[in-house]
Amino acid sequence: MSQSPANDEDINLYKKPKDVATNREIFFIFFIFAFVLYVIYPEKMLQKQVLSEKSNYELTGVYLENMLRLDPDNTQLMFAAAKVSLERGNLDLSEKLLQVLRKSNDTSIAKKLEKLEYRLIETQITYSNSSIYTVKKKKLLSKIITRVAEKHLFEKKDALVWYRRAIKFSQNSIALTFIESLSDSNDPNDLEQCIYMMIQPENRNKRIACAEKLSQYDGKTTKKWLVAAWTLYSQEGDYIKSIEILDKLVKIDPSYRNILAETRRAAGRFVESSDLYMLLYQNSNSYERKKEYLLKAILALSSGKLNHKAIALAHKYESNYINDEKMMQKLIKLYLSMGELEAARVLTLKMMEREK
Repeated sequence: MSQSPANDEDINLYKKPKDVATNREIFFIFFIFAFVLYVIYPEKMLQKQVLSEKSNYELTGVYLENMLRLDPDNTQLMFAAAKVSLERGNLDLSEKLLQVLRKSNDTSIAKKLEKLEYRLIETQITYSNSSIYTVKKKKLLSKIITRVAEKHLFEKKDALVWYRRAIKFSQNSIALTFIESLSDSNDPNDLEQCIYMMIQPENRNKRIACAEKLSQYDGKTTKKWLVAAWTLYSQEGDYIKSIEILDKLVKIDPSYRNILAETRRAAGRFVESSDLYMLLYQNSNSYERKKEYLLKAILALSSGKLNHKAIALAHKYESNYINDEKMMQKLIKLYLSMGELEAARVLTLKMMEREK
């Protein structure tokens, strides 16, 4: 039995409308939503919200593309879109956006732009099977490295990354530009890399500066960097600065007094050298070490042609070693080397009398 028209109408009344929206309607809704957000949110907060979306690059990408329709001259949004496009694998769009940004006068993104373009080209090379294309793109990478170095378009925290990239392309002189920038840093990690990386002789002063900065930080590594600075100054033959560093070093580790005394002698500070050797002499409990320090103290004075002081010091202590034949022979040779023949003769007679 067929249903009446009235019954058909009743059935239609209870049918739910289909939840169907056209693509144009979806875009319109999203566009209005994006516009409202853009108006309500401060620009920096909006950018932070967008860039913090790391779990869904597709959504972020679509969002940014629509935001650019609202504000096509916003370089910050354009850069964010280029970055997200790269993450989404949309390399062509990322490249086009970067080309537009290259023509911009916005200096605030200059450093970030170089980093992102380098990443883009590296990614393009990864996906390419063409050797000709790869060679062409690698030349572009080399040009970016050169440009970044010459215009100093990098942060200190990225200096080591750019350094390694330059080394990879055998751009050794340019690589140094990135490391040299670390010598102006106050970050211990940067300064340590400065010392380890700048191994060329012409960069020794930079390494010294880094070592001295590091030595000013209190901690377990202070001694390590003082030793590094002293070693570098010694290699330069800068005895004055070597002494300055050693003066600090002996306060941490007194065992460096011997080196300080010798450095003072090499620097022409003969009396100070002799005095320090005698301090070591007084503080030592070793008979053999005492003899060594005494001879060095006398020799320090004789090195400065201070023979009268050297002889006076030797006479003061020679009686302590009158029974030590080897010590007496060393003193006699020391007198003879100074041209003090009378002192040598007197000491020789004393030895002969002792043997009798």
